[in-house]
This record gives sequence, structure tokens and C-alpha cells, in this order.
Amino acid sequence: MSVPHYLVFIGASAALSTELITLSRRLPNIKLIAPAMPKAQCKISTASLENALMHCHAALAKETDHGETARFSVWSYLPTTAESITQIRDMFGVSAWIEFVPNTFLNKIKQTRLYIESRLKAVAPLLHLVSSAIFSCRKTSPLPLPLKNFRSPEAKKLMQFWYHDLNEDQLEKEISHLYVQHRRRRIDGQSSYKDDRALGRRLITP
Repeated sequence: MSVPHYLVFIGASAALSTELITLSRRLPNIKLIAPAMPKAQCKISTASLENALMHCHAALAKETDHGETARFSVWSYLPTTAESITQIRDMFGVSAWIEFVPNTFLNKIKQTRLYIESRLKAVAPLLHLVSSAIFSCRKTSPLPLPLKNFRSPEAKKLMQFWYHDLNEDQLEKEISHLYVQHRRRRIDGQSSYKDDRALGRRLITP
């Protein structure tokens, strides 16, 4: 049985929300969350982000087995401002793999769905690499760290789009580099990895 993949699209129009339902039919492991927004809110905004988060909570609350491993990706058209990118990163960046659909697909409903469907084939092995680093190497990898509880260059980097535009080989090298830096700091006994118990809010709370 394939691993469930929660796919969230932020700022979808009613037409795009309907079109994306096809993904769930074609790819059984996809659990689509693409709430339709009014025309003026079909973009990254406080309203569209909060609406997406609300629907995430609702979808997760319906699940009966919260111990099951799942994948989580967030999609939108490419934001036109740095502020919008910061907004989506701050709300979902630590919990989800974030992908942007090129703006050349704006108002092209079927083409947007086909792009996402095609891009998912490339994203799947990347998510597998990250999943392996989190679960198979959780004692040695920095990826499972509660990032808001630690201070280090690696933790700061993991709060950003550190995986952006990387292919499978490049991502594997980047994860290895993060592992080496994390291990070096632990061996050196640097205090930046001491847990100060100042946990920030959890981004996704069913």
C-alpha cells in the first residue's frame, strides 16, 4: 500500500479546485486539499493561507490512524512578492514540501493540473530521500529536530527552502552535508544544539 500524500493547493479558484479532484482519482494515494477561494483571493494571502490550514485540520481530524506515516506537500502559483513567499514558508515551511507552479499556467486550469501531476513524479523520490533521513537515520540526522527549539546554522537553513531546485542527486548530497555538519557540532559539544525547551507553536495540530 502506498504512503498517503496530503497535497494542499493554496488560492485555488472554483474551477481549479474542481479540476484538481482528478488527481485523487488518477493517483489513489493523493489526499487533495484545494479549497476554492473567491476570485480576489486566488493567490497567496492571509485569507487563503488560513483557509488552507483550516481544511488541513479538518482533513487530519477525520483520519482514524494518526500514527500512520504520510507525506505533505503545499502548492500554489509562484508568488509575485517576497512577503508572500515568507507567509507560506512561515505557515507551512517546517512541516511541508513546498512547490510553486509557474505563473505561465495562471488561468490555464487543465494545464495546471497536468503540470502538478507531472511534477509529482519528480517530487516523489525527493520526498522519499527526506523521509529516509527523518525515520531511518533519526538519531544522526538533523532533519527530525524540533527546529524552533534549536539554534544552529543547520537549523536555520532547514527553516528555509533549502531543497529548492535540487534534483535527486543534489538533494542526497545536501542531506549528507547537513548530516556531516550536524555530527561535527555534536562531537564538538557546541551549545547551539542544547534543548532550551522554548518550543514554538506546532504548525499542524489536528
